[in-house]
Amino acid sequence: MADPLRPAEAERAARTPLGLNIGVGAAATVDRAAMAAVVPLAWLVTDGFLENRLGQLTWHGSTDLSLMLLLLAAAGLGLGIGRVGQVRRGRRRRGR
Repeated sequence: MADPLRPAEAERAARTPLGLNIGVGAAATVDRAAMAAVVPLAWLVTDGFLENRLGQLTWHGSTDLSLMLLLLAAAGLGLGIGRVGQVRRGRRRRGR
């Protein structure tokens, strides 16, 4: 019988796909305005439906702060990776 996930591990397991999706979306679009809209919406949905099952928004202190930082870091990293890709493609087109 497998050991059930501890709360911290379950929380991490639920947030990892969200962070990856935000990062991939940021890298694919390289659109800061879109990420400025998507990150707060992702935080609200996560807080309302993944943490509080009934859609009620509450502040959980360090837990919510770490979620916010995860989403912002994923968006920033994705935007940076996407921008590097754009620059590299541009240089290849110009023959450098």
